[in-house]
Amino acid sequence: MHAGVRTEAKVDSILDLELKNRLVKTLRPLIQATHTWGDAPEGCLENTRQELLAAIDTWAAHPGGPHTFWLSGLGGTGKTAAARSAAKRLARKYRVASFFISRHHAEAHNVHRVLHTLVFQLAQLDHAARATVLGFLDANPDLESVTLSDQVNGMLIKPLENIPADKSNKLVILIDALDECSNVKSLVGGQFLSSVINALSSMSGRVKLLLTSRREPAIQDAFEFLWERLQREVKLHEFMPQQTSNDIRAFLESSFNSIRDEKKLPATWPSCMDVDELVRRSGAFFIYAATLVRHIEQARLSPQKRLENILVKAGAEGPPEERSPYAQVDDLYLEVLHLFAGPKDEPGHTDLCDHVRQIVAAVVLGLLPMSVAMISSILGLEIEDVRTVVRGLGALWIVPATDDIPISLFHESFPDFILNTSRCADARFRLSPDIGHCQIARGCLRGMNDLLKENICQIEYLPGEPLPSRDQIPDLNGRLDLHVPAHLKYSVEHWIDHFRSVKNIEGLTVLSDVAAPFSKFCDEKLLYWIETLSLLDRNGVRRLIVNIAQPLHILQARVSSLI
Repeated sequence: MHAGVRTEAKVDSILDLELKNRLVKTLRPLIQATHTWGDAPEGCLENTRQELLAAIDTWAAHPGGPHTFWLSGLGGTGKTAAARSAAKRLARKYRVASFFISRHHAEAHNVHRVLHTLVFQLAQLDHAARATVLGFLDANPDLESVTLSDQVNGMLIKPLENIPADKSNKLVILIDALDECSNVKSLVGGQFLSSVINALSSMSGRVKLLLTSRREPAIQDAFEFLWERLQREVKLHEFMPQQTSNDIRAFLESSFNSIRDEKKLPATWPSCMDVDELVRRSGAFFIYAATLVRHIEQARLSPQKRLENILVKAGAEGPPEERSPYAQVDDLYLEVLHLFAGPKDEPGHTDLCDHVRQIVAAVVLGLLPMSVAMISSILGLEIEDVRTVVRGLGALWIVPATDDIPISLFHESFPDFILNTSRCADARFRLSPDIGHCQIARGCLRGMNDLLKENICQIEYLPGEPLPSRDQIPDLNGRLDLHVPAHLKYSVEHWIDHFRSVKNIEGLTVLSDVAAPFSKFCDEKLLYWIETLSLLDRNGVRRLIVNIAQPLHILQARVSSLI
């Protein structure tokens, strides 16, 4: 290679890096929500869901077929695992931009994060698309002031339209769990989904869209206007039921083989009849089988006895047409909770159940995944008590190796269960979202009252002068890590969001517990909170002004009546 060519390649590489850094800074893509993230969960068990994945392969390859593939289904039937496996397979042949939405992470279900992460990937994958995106950003330096509709058109639709008509280099956009987006109405109702689908219809099959979601009315409405030839829907809970049963059986047998080897159990365990019964109870729900396996794996004594206890329970009763499709899953979740909590007449049982509700609420309702240490600090519980509950309920979430690693839910079907009065039949464990959010907000207030202070990061500046801007503060991130612990960062950024999540704040009796810490916060810490928020988040104060007025007014009025 000539020296001049090498120099040009080096310049191009530096330029690409500068452009990438600019896109990262402006769009703030959530890379951990894409299929390329190194620590992303695995997809389907090897050699399962083969017919479904083959159907997706065939759809993607067909230039004249439907441009949208909608994989719908009930929660827990394995849509996300199938989407992850599909993304890996498709990425071997095509360019893929993806986003795996999760309502358990504040950023991962935000409509703007979905859009901006897809745009970032698109700009990485195609030079023509990148030029269009950069042009839009040049024309709109204050991106937050641009409407969602204009952002969709300027940064997604137009770049897609400018992709060269090269059928050998097809692009597939994958969005998983669309129903979990925090703003489903605006995401689906003409501003995002409909706009993208309309644009795809004129792209001759060179760009395709793979979606997964539950069959929510808003999403069904968005598809109503489509011609049949423009989209294909596969209802996962109805797709080849015998093959689904076979795949669940393969998963159970593989998992039991591992447990048997690890625990040195007899080769005859479990019996074929036992596996048959577990497959029957699973139905179309992979989450039942997965939760069952985790529950048995974590048995401190005998896995055989734990499986026997599950099998001897009759499970959901009544005529099939009267049963909830989630009945078996719900029974299993209750079994996990009951086994940990123990008999009702044991000493300390009531306190234990109260701890379980508070800790489960923090995991389920937290706006970011919380660690054991964060839950302990925010809720004011002993860290050993939090650790015991988190480990004891390990069938419901990924138990972290250390106290400072966030806890991750295995599946969104557990929040669906524990927050639903008709599904969680035991009031000892059922959560009230309003009470849970209010308790977390109360803990945040108490933590801020204890720790917030003037110039918390000890920034040097001249007396009488204002604090320097974020960009003028050397090693700001290091200072924040040193002086603002994780639970305080969470409290500063999200306490008001928890109050905003309460639906019936005016009638909430637990609000009386918030009166004193809220009054102290307003009297002594309000300015320190605004200062700390501005250091943590460049747009924090702007977001504060937009979002705080109404809930703060309601809080002040309600709390004043309690003091």
